[in-house]
Amino acid sequence: MTSKKGFTLAETLITLGIIGVVAAITLPTLITKLQNDRNSAILKEDYAILQNVLRKAQEDGAIADLTRYDNRQDLINLFENHFLTNMKVASTCYNKPGCWSADVKTLNGIIGDGGFSSSNCGLGSIAFTMNNGSTVCMDDFAKITTNNTFGVNTDKYLNIVFYIDVNGIKNKPNVFGKDIFIIVFNNNENGELIPAGHNKTQEQIKNDCKKGGTGRWCMEYIKNNGFKIPLIK
Repeated sequence: MTSKKGFTLAETLITLGIIGVVAAITLPTLITKLQNDRNSAILKEDYAILQNVLRKAQEDGAIADLTRYDNRQDLINLFENHFLTNMKVASTCYNKPGCWSADVKTLNGIIGDGGFSSSNCGLGSIAFTMNNGSTVCMDDFAKITTNNTFGVNTDKYLNIVFYIDVNGIKNKPNVFGKDIFIIVFNNNENGELIPAGHNKTQEQIKNDCKKGGTGRWCMEYIKNNGFKIPLIK
């Protein structure tokens, strides 16, 4: 007769414990990476969609007609006549609660952009949800703001700025550089869609896209790196 040996209860428990520890260490990292890859893909998709729509609107002269500052009706007309006819939108919000957040923060922990509320990202702005689940808020800004705050030198007095929350505004962390990114439509003859931070130095962009920065200029860094969102802890 030969005896068969198996694992003892203690050995089994120890093995399961080791597996649990390894899983606890690796699973959060894996989940974060998968979420980041998903967010990067959505950001790239949104950028391409908006660029296509805005170029068509520019060719039609619709954006050149924007001359009144903080006029929501002008943005609504542009959105309904050119955005809704050229891309798929899940829902639209004209200044009603639940479409944006007043608690958006910069990477260094400061509540970001004082014009934010639960209804919009600024006076005269409008928000909408893409079919892929991202939330976009569009607002008009004078070129002094696009130059200084968003790091994009523009030609015209009035330009359109887009805040893209890749995982939807109702999902955390709602932080510039992590899940919210900024692009500027330069209202010039070429109709350029430009990442925030475009006219800043590489060193300025790199520093702004770290924990101690604001995160507003991360979009230039991300676009230059194949739309790969960096993991900022």
